[in-house]
Amino acid sequence: MMTGSPTSAQGFSLLELLVAVSILALAAIPILINQSQSVRMASHVQEKVLAHTVAENTVALLSVKSDVSTGVLSGEQRQGGAVFLWRADISQTTDGGPLMMSVSVSRPESAIKLAHLTGFKEAGQ
Repeated sequence: MMTGSPTSAQGFSLLELLVAVSILALAAIPILINQSQSVRMASHVQEKVLAHTVAENTVALLSVKSDVSTGVLSGEQRQGGAVFLWRADISQTTDGGPLMMSVSVSRPESAIKLAHLTGFKEAGQ
């Protein structure tokens, strides 16, 4: 049983405890901000990888089609549960050789290009 007034050797005062908790809370804020930025960045990188896959698929598809001619083609493709819009600008190279297929990919809700890929195909094949 304790008698007398409490001394500082018995533990922390309420004020000391509040100061310690405040310091911990202030230290946790930058950590939480960093984590949320990392999650957003990972989501953006995943979206760009999926868009690049759509661009590769589109170039591959156009490369095997026999009726590809100069002009602009567009369409949409689902990849990883997301919908992407692709646009292929097909033009003749300056030396009259192969067709150049320049494919750009974006999301339907944004005009920002997430991926761009250029491929070539022999004309008439």
